[in-house]
Amino acid sequence: MTTQTGVPGGRANTLIGQAPRIPSRTRLLRPDIFADDVTGTLAPATLVAYLGLATRADDGGFLMWHPVALAAAVMPYADPQGRPQELERIADELVAVGLLLIHACGCAELPRLVRDLAIKGGNKTYAVRDWHSQHAATNSSVPVQTEPAESVSSSGSSSSSVSTNGYLSGPDPGDGSASASGRACDWSEPEWLDRLHRVGMPIDRKLDQTWPAWLATLKRRHADQTIYEEVERFAASGETRPLVVQDLVRVALEQRPYEP
Repeated sequence: MTTQTGVPGGRANTLIGQAPRIPSRTRLLRPDIFADDVTGTLAPATLVAYLGLATRADDGGFLMWHPVALAAAVMPYADPQGRPQELERIADELVAVGLLLIHACGCAELPRLVRDLAIKGGNKTYAVRDWHSQHAATNSSVPVQTEPAESVSSSGSSSSSVSTNGYLSGPDPGDGSASASGRACDWSEPEWLDRLHRVGMPIDRKLDQTWPAWLATLKRRHADQTIYEEVERFAASGETRPLVVQDLVRVALEQRPYEP
């Protein structure tokens, strides 16, 4: 993993600690990219992934390095279970030839994007570059937030656990019925994140880390499809802020009948 200090220049437009959303940008594909002694020698799948990552970087060449979310964005028809690992493998190839830098803080950089793929003129966004510049200048070894090991219920007691198969189980409803605790775990974490990103939820580390823990706090057992239907309903109305969606979905699920 390559670590780099902040990049100077550009007015900061996001606050430290508040990660920007992953951009979606149009790029210009020039013929020279196929004749170049670096990009021209990449395996076809690696080149396509490189071009895809360029569309998810800001105009300074910086992007948020979230493999699960990025793989969903640039490999939408690949197997959800295997594509994060495939993107990581491709990332190693890109790092080896100098086309990708992955920073310890969770940002990444495509050093040749401006030269190879940028469109001259038009409106530009440097949100990720500016955010990286801020927190890297403050602390070049910014720790990466880890996923909460457990959630706390309103009464203050620990309410979630991780089972041996990797799924999160929810809290006991308190009515003595063990069968009503937890949730039906139909989808893996990559599948969940893929569906969330497809309905417009932000592609960022906070969502990737907190969504499984939030699912574990739901008081009633509901199939993942049922939970997703509520998420999709609110997203279709224009609400994609994770915390707001979680609160709305929680209330909506409480009004649904128990699913055995």
